[in-house]
Amino acid sequence: MTASIKNLSTGQRFERDYVYVIGCDGSKSTVRTLAKIPFQGQNFGISFIMMDALTNWGRRTGKMIYAVQNNRFAIQIPMNNGMHRILISLKGTVDRKRDLNYNDFRLLLNEMGFYNLFFENPVWTSAAP
Repeated sequence: MTASIKNLSTGQRFERDYVYVIGCDGSKSTVRTLAKIPFQGQNFGISFIMMDALTNWGRRTGKMIYAVQNNRFAIQIPMNNGMHRILISLKGTVDRKRDLNYNDFRLLLNEMGFYNLFFENPVWTSAAP
């Protein structure tokens, strides 16, 4: 399989041939779909959005947090250099055809009462399913 790769630091694009390409982005995997591989797992009926961003959540910054509020959950997973992965469950589904932005995450965090979780513009976002 030929993969098209973009270096996010330089913007340079190149192609490489691989025997295996692994897509770990769930039932709507772009890699799996392009390779025409059927999804054989199951959907658990939970939708969520994710982002990687620099965050500040007071004393919770840098810690793994699982918080439940209003029948939904938010998870903060520390990464390197002050980055955190934030995962927020949804009551409905998300339109996967549009890019998620700062306001999408801020609105959901506010709905859950997490006004004190501050973050910069996400460097990566995703949604499932």
